[in-house]
Amino acid sequence: MNDEQDYIYDIEEEEIVYVSKSELKRDAHALTDMGEKLINLPARDLKKIPLTAELEEAIELAHKIENKRGALKRQRQFIGKLLRKTDTEEISEALKKIEGQHDQENAKFHRLEKLRDQLIEEGDSAIGNIAEHYPNLDRQHIRQLVRKAQQERKAMLECKQNANKGSAKALFKYLKEISE
Repeated sequence: MNDEQDYIYDIEEEEIVYVSKSELKRDAHALTDMGEKLINLPARDLKKIPLTAELEEAIELAHKIENKRGALKRQRQFIGKLLRKTDTEEISEALKKIEGQHDQENAKFHRLEKLRDQLIEEGDSAIGNIAEHYPNLDRQHIRQLVRKAQQERKAMLECKQNANKGSAKALFKYLKEISE
C-alpha cells in the first residue's frame, strides 16, 4: 500500500502540460518568420548571430536560390524546421539587438532630415541654433548649402524644369558628417 501511495503522490506532483495543435502551429510559424528575418539580414549582421553550422549553410543556400517553383519557400520552411530543433533564445536576443540598432539609425536619419528641412525653411536663424549643438560646424559652408537648397526649392515651386535636389542632398550629407 505504501508503494501505491508514492505512485499517486508522484502523479499528483507531476504537471501535465497540454499543448494544442494551434499553439504548435503558431510556434512553428514564429520560427519560420525568424528564419525569414535571418535570411533578409545583411552578411555583416548575420555574423553577429550565434548560429549552428547547419543553419548557416541553410541560410547561405537560401541566398543563392532563385525562386523557381517554390524552392525558396521550401528552404524557408527547412530553416524554420532547423530552428525548432535548436535553442533560439540567443538567436532571438541577437536579432532584437540588431533590430534595435537599425531603429536607432532610422531615428537618427529622420532627425537629420527634419534638421535639414528646418534649415531650408528658416535659413540663417536656424544655423545659429544648430551651431550651439554642433561646435565643429562650418557656418560659411552650411550657409552656402542652405541658400542653394532654398533656391532649388523655390525653382521647384515655380515648376522650372532645371530644378534638382542636389543641394538638399549635399546639406543632408554635411549634417550627417558633423553629427558623427
